[in-house]
Amino acid sequence: MQRCVYYEDMRNKESLADRMELAVKVYDHVLQSAGSFEEEDIGADLAYLMGAILKSGYVEFDDDRRILEVLAYLEGNGDRVFPPEHVLWTFIEIMTFKVCDSCGARCCTAETVFYAHGDLSYCEMCWDSRLEVTR
Repeated sequence: MQRCVYYEDMRNKESLADRMELAVKVYDHVLQSAGSFEEEDIGADLAYLMGAILKSGYVEFDDDRRILEVLAYLEGNGDRVFPPEHVLWTFIEIMTFKVCDSCGARCCTAETVFYAHGDLSYCEMCWDSRLEVTR
């Protein structure tokens, strides 16, 4: 997947010291908010995110990953530690998935074309098969 040049520029503007400070802040927040690094792969996701931050890269997370919920967590006063405009989000690519109503496959919407027919959604392969049957 090709990342937006704006995000790449934003990531590259951060100095190593700034990225290290961000990594510590993310680690502390996840540790305090998650309760355990073992639940729902939070520890593994955090490791990938730390690598992305320290190396000025990015990590791709499915939209249902628990770590995203933890990072977007509201503090007691209603403020977010990492609001949507925070530089942290330039290191994360959130992958959105959709389920094909025909085959049940969970496909990334950035990589799979979906076709709608009424209230149903079909992945490209099922849509092509459906067209062949109706010909």
